[in-house]
Amino acid sequence: MTMTPTTTPPGTLEHVAPADLVIEENVRQSAPLTPDFIRSIKENGVITPVLAHRRDGVLVVRAGQRRTLAAREAGLETIPVYAVEAGDEVTERIVQQLVENDQREELTTAERVASYKQLEFAGLSLRTITKRTGAKASTVKTALAVAHSDAASKITAEHQLTLEQAEALVEFEDDAEVLATLTDVVSRTPGQFEHELQRQRDDRARRIVKEAAEEKLRAEGFEILVERPHYSGSAWLRTYEVAREDGSQVKAADLAGVPGVAVHVMSYRGNEDASVEHYLPRDLPEGFKLTAGSAAAAKGPMSEAQLEERRTVVANNKAWDSAEVVRRAWLSEFLGRTKFPTDALQFVAIASTRMHRNLEAGMATGNDLAHRLMSIERKHGGQDLLGALVSTAPSKATQVLVAVALAGIESTTGRSTWRTKSSFVAEYFERIEAWGYTLSDVERLVVEMARES
Repeated sequence: MTMTPTTTPPGTLEHVAPADLVIEENVRQSAPLTPDFIRSIKENGVITPVLAHRRDGVLVVRAGQRRTLAAREAGLETIPVYAVEAGDEVTERIVQQLVENDQREELTTAERVASYKQLEFAGLSLRTITKRTGAKASTVKTALAVAHSDAASKITAEHQLTLEQAEALVEFEDDAEVLATLTDVVSRTPGQFEHELQRQRDDRARRIVKEAAEEKLRAEGFEILVERPHYSGSAWLRTYEVAREDGSQVKAADLAGVPGVAVHVMSYRGNEDASVEHYLPRDLPEGFKLTAGSAAAAKGPMSEAQLEERRTVVANNKAWDSAEVVRRAWLSEFLGRTKFPTDALQFVAIASTRMHRNLEAGMATGNDLAHRLMSIERKHGGQDLLGALVSTAPSKATQVLVAVALAGIESTTGRSTWRTKSSFVAEYFERIEAWGYTLSDVERLVVEMARES
């Protein structure tokens, strides 16, 4: 990171008793002193002088809070202090402390957010803050967005979130239930945060589409069913179980304005339009009749076990959709690295032999997913740009081999994977987990199922 020089006023080097120094208000809200740090100070002393300025006859520490406190704990008689003449201008103090702390132990996200907020409150623009502190504009912008959210700021301070996690909370600052869920995850199982975040994003997207469709259908006079009717033993009939009086098939357009008709609305990830199912009451309206051979009344209601199994399938299918987004984002990041794990080519060899059918599935599409994971856009379907990449840049050969292997297996996964035993997919999941990916609960089912055999 390129740092903008911060000028320190001329001063004098003095040796002062740590107890005689006053600690100035600092952007670092706490100064954790580890036993190793105190031991180092006791054995070696304070090597780098702390920065202080005079106020009412005493020296006030501006930069060097941890060193001063550790020197007190270690019982040092004196420490080196660079004493300068400096005013109490708030912005100057914060800038100096931000730079000083960044060069030492990392500030917490909450401390950084609060510091940038103070600078903004003091009248500094985003550009000025980045110039004075040397921070990236994107980092400062994100921190200020968090600072402007009371909920995100509070949770960040309480749970030591990363800036990326804190930024995600801003998305849901008006949804206390989601914030509570995300907070619980980050405090108990932080590795699952990205998975839970994606599930919440997907749920919100589906909910927006669903609610918009329901509002429109309600205005058209349809009853809205919250729960989808069971396959049997229900008070409702599906349109395929009913015909018009003339025997013709019932279409959605035929049901507009028909009394007693209800709808159940569903929304799926990636679809802009909701899926609508129409239902008629068993006491059929005039102009409709049961289809010949309809088994609508022949079956009994679903058992509780069947209902629970159905709920599990629905929940896990949704969880799989969200996990796929997180997993493929990780794969793209992984394939963009300049150095791969030492066993990467070993995995390519295993995939090319024992898992060759999986790779063939990916190759059958012209390695479409491999292109997408490597962010290579093809103008024409089936166009091979991976081979061209290796031809012009031979050093990319390993990257392309790993991409083709991973994408080949990845392309064979889908909603049914979590309930279909596959030792190959399980091995693939275990390998990327060893490389740093965090499996979600639904992905973990694939591994556990394979281990049971």
